[in-house]
Amino acid sequence: DHDNTQLNEYNSNLDDDTVEEAWCFLPWDMAGRLSSLPPGDNVHDYFVDGTPVVISLRGTPKRSYVTFGLRRGGDKYYCLNVSDYTSPSFAWEIPNNFLGADTRLTLGQSWCTPRFCTIKASATDTTGTQVLLYAGGYDTNQDNADPGASDSRGKAVFAAVPGITGCTLSSQINFNAINYSAYMTYSIVDLNSFDHDSDGFEDTIYAGSLGGDLFVFHDRDGNGTWQARRLFHADNGGYTSRLKKFFNSPGVVQMT
Repeated sequence: DHDNTQLNEYNSNLDDDTVEEAWCFLPWDMAGRLSSLPPGDNVHDYFVDGTPVVISLRGTPKRSYVTFGLRRGGDKYYCLNVSDYTSPSFAWEIPNNFLGADTRLTLGQSWCTPRFCTIKASATDTTGTQVLLYAGGYDTNQDNADPGASDSRGKAVFAAVPGITGCTLSSQINFNAINYSAYMTYSIVDLNSFDHDSDGFEDTIYAGSLGGDLFVFHDRDGNGTWQARRLFHADNGGYTSRLKKFFNSPGVVQMT
């Protein structure tokens, strides 16, 4: 039998409840779209469409941040300092030229949910470096039924080292269309990572591309030097209109 007294407590009248907004943040790239909100027009516009991630950086005092992408809303990642939750502040952004000025390094739409982890700088490193892992992003070229032989944006997997007011590109994890161009010809929108030996340091990243390639990036030796390898390619019979695309990161299950 159900406890009707407890059930009635959950079904209580909530008409008198109120919610107040504590604060808000509008990325400046979104400001020009506000006039398009209904009743401005009937076209759906994308704004902040990414999943936020909360991170805590080491140090005294410990600082907390929230970072997020825009997905269809744009091609940047933003980060807010929320150490004082009642008074947040803008910390930094990752622009679409974060990997460099070469157009082959341009990031696509920021679809990736950032992964916060710690990696080793060398074999003797016992502290590690806190980083955010990202995929290169979505190239809208993929909206076409036949996207062609390659994409022009988002062909990368990289790590950023977050700081108080900015972030820098990690020299350890930066695989892109220039230094790994033999296979990295299509954009990558998601990734997954894990610590294979449970030593507290992330050492393996899996990421699939929209061209049907599955990549692994790893530092299984724990010496701070990462390597790249293509694990799998989904054959499309030579037809780019039949690409078997990886839109999600692979899951990882460790067997003992």
